Amino acid sequence: MTIAVFRDRVRIGSSVVVNKTVYRVVQIITSKPDLIAVAFEGGGLLYADPREGEVIFGEETRVPFGEPFPEHLFFQGREFNFVRETVYRFEESFGEGPFCEGEGSRMRIYRDGERSVLVLHRFKDGTACDLSGRLIPESWITIV
Repeated sequence: MTIAVFRDRVRIGSSVVVNKTVYRVVQIITSKPDLIAVAFEGGGLLYADPREGEVIFGEETRVPFGEPFPEHLFFQGREFNFVRETVYRFEESFGEGPFCEGEGSRMRIYRDGERSVLVLHRFKDGTACDLSGRLIPESWITIV
């Protein structure tokens, strides 16, 4: 399923299959630019960015470092390299989860040499919501 189709069809309570595992959607956030963030029951998070053609799936985590963030990070025995930083403003929020409508967020993305990703979110109020996960292909996502 493409990111655009996923963004149009996902709803609160939807059952989403990610790599053969079913998750229930409890929160959906859309933002400018076109990121969609989905929180699943039990703590899983999915970020899909059609501009970058990326889908990141993982779990909320806590990182042992703060700002300013370096270009290279060591986390859980792996080295991650800074890829990009994007500023988002959450436009719409549906359901209950870690994000709030109207919040602005600075999102820094780090990758290791494989498909592992570390996403560091910093909100204007100083709170954080970080994600440890993997880049996954769009074809791994289905709404059932």
